[in-house]
Amino acid sequence: MFESKRERFVKDKLEDLLRDDEIREVLDNAEDSQKSLLEDRLRKDLEDSYDTYARQYYDSNGLNYLATALRTLGNVSNVLGTASAAYGIWALGPAGLVASVPAYFGFKRLGLALTMGAEGIDSYRLAKSGKGLTEKVKDQARVHAEGIPEKAIAYYLPGGEVLDIWRGRRKFNAKADNRAKYHAKTNFLSYVNDALKIVPLGYLKNREYGETDEEPAVLSMHSETDGNTVRKAA
Repeated sequence: MFESKRERFVKDKLEDLLRDDEIREVLDNAEDSQKSLLEDRLRKDLEDSYDTYARQYYDSNGLNYLATALRTLGNVSNVLGTASAAYGIWALGPAGLVASVPAYFGFKRLGLALTMGAEGIDSYRLAKSGKGLTEKVKDQARVHAEGIPEKAIAYYLPGGEVLDIWRGRRKFNAKADNRAKYHAKTNFLSYVNDALKIVPLGYLKNREYGETDEEPAVLSMHSETDGNTVRKAA
């Protein structure tokens, strides 16, 4: 059965978040009757977060196709560069390696230019789908910190393009997905704190006095929506 990108995102990230320590704590301390409702809420937050923070990135098909074409041509050029060096060594030995240097770096320069063009387009798509300057700057800084070493390895090392081929767009997709997942988690925990009145006692304790040997207190959390009560060990 065909799954849309949105459906795959919600399915995969829901599994991730259900293993998250903070969300696991909320669900473990909820009554059985509330757990399914909370999971439904988490699923809805993932759907909404995808629509807000990732859909625009994935739906920019024109730029997506252009970046794919540039990246494909760049990868082919990088492979040809490696192949030229390999053939020179096979045909003439060490002398062949020296003779293949101009062809090697010619193909590699072209590959670098094309893949950098693809990275620029994907970087623009990622930034455009972000919300807020700080978030955009952080995403850009992280993705470029990953991309620069990949490009250097692909350019200077024969066969190094394998890493660039593998990581290429995946790092941009991962940033878009993780951004949406982060906001879904934040929205869910905010909902829990507001609707169920969860107040961790750790925030109320004077931290200057350190830890105590007292038994953990128990909070009674009352939902304003359905009147159910959840008990939580702080």
